[in-house]
Amino acid sequence: MSNKLHTNYVNLTGRELTILDEMTNFMGQRILLVEHPILGDEGPVIAVCHEHMSKGDEGYVYGAAANTTFFDTDDMYEGSDYEPLFIDGKLTYRFEL
Repeated sequence: MSNKLHTNYVNLTGRELTILDEMTNFMGQRILLVEHPILGDEGPVIAVCHEHMSKGDEGYVYGAAANTTFFDTDDMYEGSDYEPLFIDGKLTYRFEL
């Protein structure tokens, strides 16, 4: 089974990204919030974590990226209910724990 978060990450890292914000969540993950490279501000903000380790086809891989459900970063900040987290191979938010 392929690892979609890692595939998204690999596809993003080859592009020039516009970083909108960055934070370290309460789990110690450094999260970059970036503009969608194709849709710009008309697409959802993308959460990127270079350090996230997850299982892929060929063992464990580093790097994860996923679309958030947000079109701006106003509600996603350290300590907020919408602080993004990568857990068990998926993007989630603090309020979902």
